[in-house]
Amino acid sequence: MDKVHATEGIRQKIRVQIVEDHEIVANGFRNVIDKSGVAITTAIFHDIPSFRFALLRSQPDVVLLDKQFKAGEADENGIDYCRELRKKYPAMKVIILTVSNNFSDITHSKQNGALGYVVKGVRHTELIACIEAVYHGEEYLSKEAQELMDKVNDDRGDLSADDLLMLQWLANGDTGQEIAEKIFRCLATVNDRKDRLCKKMGARNVHHLVAMAFRAKLVE
Repeated sequence: MDKVHATEGIRQKIRVQIVEDHEIVANGFRNVIDKSGVAITTAIFHDIPSFRFALLRSQPDVVLLDKQFKAGEADENGIDYCRELRKKYPAMKVIILTVSNNFSDITHSKQNGALGYVVKGVRHTELIACIEAVYHGEEYLSKEAQELMDKVNDDRGDLSADDLLMLQWLANGDTGQEIAEKIFRCLATVNDRKDRLCKKMGARNVHHLVAMAFRAKLVE
């Protein structure tokens, strides 16, 4: 009779790494993950540069990536870093961690390649469900984030996700050139999109467009 290996039939645990600058928060996530039975935390990093260096040696299946790091840290915006991460390591799945529930952040995260978006304080079962979903290539938003997206989808009419993101950037006071750099397009393309948005919403100009967006609660 063939020898039966002890590991035969046992499901391999999902390898997770956490990039979070608050040690207590990171350890809390680690405890939840390690007790789940379906995933294991292989490393914790408190800033992006150290995580970037570690990736040269090995990569996790899933990374929990903080949205915002302490002021002064290099690469302090996790959402922006996500684009680089997905280009270099396309097999690795990204979940954005955040304390905020902001439409533009959710949309920007998705555009940059994140499959998951979790508001800190999420229930333990929901965090594990998110890790399992993104590991299998499925998109997962925490309950609060999904409720916000559903509300915006009900309110926005025929506006696309790109339209709404453009509105949020304009409401934030971003210039045309700054928006062009965000979407890797030329300034002429941004101006064309602004003109089309004005026509779609019946706005006289960009100032009127932003005012209409605030009144309709399409932006924050």
